[in-house]
Order: sequence, then structure tokens, then C-alpha cells
Amino acid sequence: MNSTCYDGVDFYEGFPNEFSRGGRVSTQLDGFFANTHTSSLRDVKEAMAAFCKSKGETTIVGFTYGQRSLGFFASIMSRDNVVWYGEGFIGTKS
Repeated sequence: MNSTCYDGVDFYEGFPNEFSRGGRVSTQLDGFFANTHTSSLRDVKEAMAAFCKSKGETTIVGFTYGQRSLGFFASIMSRDNVVWYGEGFIGTKS
């Protein structure tokens, strides 16, 4: 199973066997002062890696990411109507 590493945290899109699963992690890059159209997957991984490390963990599994539309009313409070997101589970690879 392939993985990528960002800032010392391994990201797996699948679920390796030798993994002790912790809590769920989720991030969404949006907001009134943020230009999410200039954001990238790197920014998603940066936010998720910082959270993972703050919990003392080293791995994110079941990692999914992409862009999605906020919808009309939510886009009123944001500068963009599309946001980057990332989700997964934090833990430690055994």
C-alpha cells in the first residue's frame, strides 16, 4: 500500500493492517478571509498533519480529500463557493 508523507505524518488512502486507530480528523479550508481557490492539497495536508501531531500521532489512514461546493447560502459567508476538504483517522502505525 502506497503512502505519502507530509511534515513527518504518513497519509494512507487505505487502511494498513498494522495500525492502531485513533480518532477521526476532518478539515475544510474556507472562510470569509480565505482565498480557497488558491489553496491546494498541500494546504489540506498541512492542517491535518498539524492536528495529528498535536495529538501525538504519526499516521492518517482512510484519507480522502477533494473539493466540494458550499451551496448558495454558505457561499455568502465565504469568498469562494468551492472549498478543499480532507478526512481520515489518526493513529500510530505498529
